[in-house]
Amino acid sequence: MIDLTVNAAARAACSCVLAMVLAAGGVRAGQPPGPASPAPRAAVGIVPFTNLSRAAADRWIGRGIAVALAADLRREHGLDVLDGVHGGESAVAAASGGSSGPGDDALRLARELGARWLVAGDYQRVGDRLRITARLVDAATGVAAHTERVDGALGELFALQDRLAAALGDRLRSASAPARAAATRPAAIPPAVVPPRPVSTGSPVRAPASGLAAPTLAIYGPPPPVAPEVVARDAAGRLTIRAVRLAAPIAFDGRLDDEIYTTVPPLSDFIQQEPQEGAPATERTDAWVFFDDERVYFSFRVWETAPERVIANEMRRDNSNVYQNDHIAFVIDTFYDRRNALEFLVNPMGGRMDGQITNERFYNGDWNPIWDVEVGEFDGGWTIETAIPFKSIRYRRGAAQIWGFNVRRVSIWKNEHSFL
Repeated sequence: MIDLTVNAAARAACSCVLAMVLAAGGVRAGQPPGPASPAPRAAVGIVPFTNLSRAAADRWIGRGIAVALAADLRREHGLDVLDGVHGGESAVAAASGGSSGPGDDALRLARELGARWLVAGDYQRVGDRLRITARLVDAATGVAAHTERVDGALGELFALQDRLAAALGDRLRSASAPARAAATRPAAIPPAVVPPRPVSTGSPVRAPASGLAAPTLAIYGPPPPVAPEVVARDAAGRLTIRAVRLAAPIAFDGRLDDEIYTTVPPLSDFIQQEPQEGAPATERTDAWVFFDDERVYFSFRVWETAPERVIANEMRRDNSNVYQNDHIAFVIDTFYDRRNALEFLVNPMGGRMDGQITNERFYNGDWNPIWDVEVGEFDGGWTIETAIPFKSIRYRRGAAQIWGFNVRRVSIWKNEHSFL
């Protein structure tokens, strides 16, 4: 079991989007968009499902699910299911082993074969009970656009497959309707390459493609903010944030007295999770996101109405007592798959924790990347500066980046948890 607040941070990471251009010579706002990629035909590839319980006797189930789904989607729903994609010798099938989603090789082959969608997933048997989870993955981006889950007895496998096929078929037929032109599908938003007039026709948001060699991702939130603004919010409380490139190095000392902290507006207006869910936080928190060619920086000014009541007594890295201190934690979903994240946590003394959150539930505290942190104090509270080298983390290829992002503040002395 892991702390529920960690799970909450992971789940909330998809509600806040961080966009940046990492390369100094990258595309800038106002540049004309490059040529749009042709839309792939409406075809579906299916890869064998992953055996989460890893019992050798259950291996047949994953391939059987793929074959059954292919037959049902083709016969019952009239969908264009690619022949051989789910077959035993196909490269797509081989590339899916050991993962609950398609690997890079699977996605590459699916695109070459003309697939618009890939169906991947996992299954787990406990006794005579079986859970199957299927993900509808955009073949162009590798991003899961929809998830379906069915539970039942192992003896009901055929019925479970039929239920799964029916649900996926409805989704796929809707996505593959004649009106599936680029105007109705999630399109690419070039991260931090802000178009002069962002398109806002619903959720997820689309904006013109930029020609920058970057992954095509849909932002599930408002259009990106136009410089000099750094944040855009929608009625649902979701944020899209523009990370700011540093024009000059900052004095990395935890004091937050560089000029950029006055010229770039902070991210603020946190929302309580506890004790009054949805209410504005009672303590102010300011956050900034910067980057240069080598690092991404997350800085925080943590205001306190009663600084003398702040609780901080743990400096040992990854010690669970850090959770019992006042702290700031932030998560980054560097692949923006809305299921996985990296967590970083800092208390007022500079005590830290870090870990990986996988598949929305599993926490690995043994992950210890290289990153730097400095803390400080001011009359109204305490401050944090963090610097994470890009070489310490993994992310999609390309200079333009879209990451999921969220921040949690915990005030132990008043039992208040709030999120950006």
